[in-house]
Amino acid sequence: YLRSRLRKGVPSLFRMLRPLYFQAGKGELVSQLLLQYNKCLEEEVSWFGPGVGEEGVKPSMDDDEPPTSLLFTRMVTADHFDFLGETEKALSYVNSAIDHTPTLVELYLCKARIYRH
Repeated sequence: YLRSRLRKGVPSLFRMLRPLYFQAGKGELVSQLLLQYNKCLEEEVSWFGPGVGEEGVKPSMDDDEPPTSLLFTRMVTADHFDFLGETEKALSYVNSAIDHTPTLVELYLCKARIYRH
């Protein structure tokens, strides 16, 4: 669910995930997935990491994820930490996304929401 929407760059993805934070254990699972995605997308061959129950075989250069996957993963992770009240982490992720692509307006809106809280 997350991977396909991060690949597409769905800006409203976090709003779709919000109901999960009110179910026991789901918020922690989302956190683990987002941190894994950020880590794996920053590698030389960017990928989302192994799926649940899969072996961790890295893809070849031909299967590299598009750069926008990392961008939107950072933005959703910033929204995630903002929702949890961890402002410093949220600002860190949104600032790294802005450094990656400074022309995407949605990143500045995300940063403004973080500062609003």
